[in-house]
Amino acid sequence: MEKLTEQLDVLINHLADSNDFRKELEGLHSIYPFNKFEYIIATLFSNGKITFDEYLEIRDDYIKSDIYEGQIMMTEKNIHDFDKFLVVGKNLKKTIIKAYEKK
Repeated sequence: MEKLTEQLDVLINHLADSNDFRKELEGLHSIYPFNKFEYIIATLFSNGKITFDEYLEIRDDYIKSDIYEGQIMMTEKNIHDFDKFLVVGKNLKKTIIKAYEKK
């Protein structure tokens, strides 16, 4: 994700209103499937700062390097590995508070 962010940051610098655009991004609300990255890419397209082939290259590079970053891959084979994280409903609030207090 860091490499993707850096690549897009370089491209944003080529926008005539890059500072205003960055301020706009700060207030952007991301709601699946609409997020900061699709907004940046759409803006770069509409301003002629990136071609579809360049987008595909960036996308392919990201997929090759970070496809599972931040994701938990749960399958039938490993589902029981997650049993240690099981929290009974009535203990959920206590567990959340305990985890928060550890930070």
